[in-house]
This record gives sequence, C-alpha cells and structure tokens, in this order.
Amino acid sequence: HVSATGIEVEGSSANGTGYGFRNDSGTADLQGGRFHAGSQDTADAIAIFNNSNQVAFAPSLMAREVWASVGGSDNCYAMRNEAGGAAMLVGGEFWAAVCTRNYGAYNTGSGSSLEINNALINSSGGFDNFFGLYAGTDTEIHISNSELRGNDYALDTEGSSGRLRFVYLNGVLTGDASKMSCNAVSQDSNFYTNTCPPEVP
Repeated sequence: HVSATGIEVEGSSANGTGYGFRNDSGTADLQGGRFHAGSQDTADAIAIFNNSNQVAFAPSLMAREVWASVGGSDNCYAMRNEAGGAAMLVGGEFWAAVCTRNYGAYNTGSGSSLEINNALINSSGGFDNFFGLYAGTDTEIHISNSELRGNDYALDTEGSSGRLRFVYLNGVLTGDASKMSCNAVSQDSNFYTNTCPPEVP
C-alpha cells in the first residue's frame, strides 16, 4: 500500500514508457501533489498508471496538476487504468497534450472500472487524436459533476457500461454508448435530461 500527500513526481524514459506513478496489484491513496510523465525520447508518457487485477487503486486528487505532455511521444495518458483495475479520481485536473495520441483518462481491459467525480479530464494541444476519456469494451465508468474535454472526442466509449450524471461534454461523443445511462448531461448549448447525446463517427 502506498499513501502519499502533496508529493511531486516526474517520470521519463530514454527509450520506453515514462511513468509518474505506477501501481501493480497494490493499493494507493494519493492526496494532492503533481504527477507528470514525459520526455522528448519517451515512447509513451503515463502520469498515473494502475494495473491491478484484484485490488482497488483509489487516488483522491485535490491537486491542480496531473499531466502527461511532451513532444515526440507516441501516446500521452494523464490517467491509465487497465487489466481489471479499479480507480477513483476525486477532484483535480487531468491533462494530456503534445503527443501523437492524447488521453486525459484511459480505461481498458475487461472488468476495469473508473469512477470520476468533480474533475476536469482534458486532452488538447498535440498533433491529432485527442480523447478526453476513452472507455474500452467490457469496462465500466461512472462520471459525475465533471467535465470531459477533447479536441476530437470528449468521450469515446466502445461498449462500456456505466453512467454520466451532471457531466459537461466539451466535445463530441463517439463509439457505442448503448450501455451508458445519462442524466443531466450538457453538450454545447444542448441539455439532455435522461438520454445521452447523439454519437458521431
């Protein structure tokens, strides 16, 4: 178990993946601080990474800054949760930018669950492929009182189940949202009381 308050973390790699914080099959409680990943030669930059098949990973982030950003990287992830991991993000701003593909939050792998409350999930400022939140097949997401922002897609859900409640989509919804429940979701000047916004290619 890792418990940390107000730490500042920098992760980079000369020839592989740079991690700000990585959790493998453990538990973690992170309060505040800054988490940054990236360098000019890093292939992938992941500010917070959770790869836990059985144990919950719950960072409660009251900080301003969790980001992955660097020119030259292939993929930037402010938060990546996979392999059946459980992650909870409370508060904070999660940024991914200046990479070939950018993800504010990325949830993948069968059984992976991601809960976000009162946070900004943002992806912008790179070459292409900006995803606020990517939710893969057979995953679960629960988002409330938050903004999902992406220059290309605010939310890409590939058949993920879960709920959006009091969420602002600053960008479009794409993928397959047939298993999602939406309550009080805003997009541009439109307000959706009990339905999700229309999906676009």
